[in-house]
This record gives sequence, C-alpha cells and structure tokens, in this order.
Amino acid sequence: LDAYEETDTESYLAAATGMAAHMTQGTASNGDFYKRGGEQEPAGAYDYQFLMQYAEASGNSDYSAYATALWEWNKVNTDIFTSPSALNDELLGWAGSDPGAAAWQLAAFGEASRLMGDGEFATGCADLIVADLDPETGQAWLVGDHMALAETLEFLNELDSLAYSSTIDNITAALVAAQQTDGCWNDGYAGTFQDTAYAVRALAVYGGTDGLNAARKGAAWLIANQLDNGGWLDLYEGNKYEFSEQ
Repeated sequence: LDAYEETDTESYLAAATGMAAHMTQGTASNGDFYKRGGEQEPAGAYDYQFLMQYAEASGNSDYSAYATALWEWNKVNTDIFTSPSALNDELLGWAGSDPGAAAWQLAAFGEASRLMGDGEFATGCADLIVADLDPETGQAWLVGDHMALAETLEFLNELDSLAYSSTIDNITAALVAAQQTDGCWNDGYAGTFQDTAYAVRALAVYGGTDGLNAARKGAAWLIANQLDNGGWLDLYEGNKYEFSEQ
C-alpha cells in the first residue's frame, strides 16, 4: 500500500486487494479473521492498520468497517484487549528478554486504535508508554530499543504532537544520538536492518532537522546494503534471514 501510494502502480494495489479480501472473508461481528492460509487467527496491530489504510487507498469503506467491528468484538471477547493495561501486561510477558518489544507493539496497537476512532484506547496506550519513558521514573531499558522508540515517535505525533511534545523531543534526541557512524542503528535485539528501517521511517517524517539528517544517513546505509533482488539480509538469533517487507 505504501508503494502504491508513492508510485500509483496498480499491481501493488491489486496485491493489497487480494490480501484484504482474504483477511475479511468471514464475519467481523463473530470475530472472524484470516491471514495465513485458511485457518483463523487473531488480528495483529498491523493487520488493523492495513485494513484501515486499504479502505482509504481503495475508497471502499467496507474494509475499515470490518476492522472496526472486529476490534470492538475483540475488546469484549478477548481478555488482553479489554484495556490498554491488560494488553501491556500480555505484551510484557511475550517480550521476554527484550521488554522494549512490548512498547513497540503497544505503540502499534495504539496507532491501530487511533485509526479506528478509538481515541480512549489509543490515549491509554500512549500514557503507558510515556510513563515508561519518563527520564526520572521510567524504565531505562526502553530507551535502548530503537524499534520501540521509532514506532512510538510515529504514534505520539499522530495522536497528539502537542500533548506529548516533551516525550517526542526526548525520543528524537535518543534516536539521533544512537545512530552509528556508518549511518545504521542496532540495539542488539531486532537486527541492524530492521532497527535502521524503523528509525529512518520515523525520523524522516517526525524528527525535525536533526532527525531528517540522521534519516538521510540511515537511508544511504540501507541503499548501500540492499541485495540485487531488492531485499536485505539481517542477523536474527545468530542466523541470517532475508527481509524485504520494509
């Protein structure tokens, strides 16, 4: 969808159309959702975001209505979505040795709920993350997780850039300071490519002058390390995997 919106290439929209149709083949008010193959599975934050973005790109509001109805069903019927704090508790357990991954997903769900018009849930997610990022009373480990910071930078700016301006400034400064001399980012958890892709994406749009300069250096690193087939190789748990989704 991002590629379609940047290039107007119809084949990109066609690919997204096939995926959107697959996701929404069930009944949202029953909690139906499909992603991989024919088995139902819970919708993730980026699934909701995708359906909302697809509805806008295609001009078909049926998909945003499906996402919203599915979200409302899950808030009633799935324990972890009953409140931002319940979701945060679940994510902290899932994140394991990288608790910052919880903030990454909490920001992603916050953005998804914002797109679906659930401002109360989105604000609850934002307030939890802001408390964790407080320089004096927060969780110091979170500041070292570049994907979480980048996702949060995007989310807080979209939700209310004025209300969260102090945290936004702190995140921007932390990301700029963490950039390595060759232009990449790597916190030791997600891998260099994903850290860099997230940081570039967020800083280029929301990072001001310093952030934009850092994003340009990061983009140059991404270009220099791109494979001939258009993807990237990155280390994950000691093994090299190809990533092409960014």
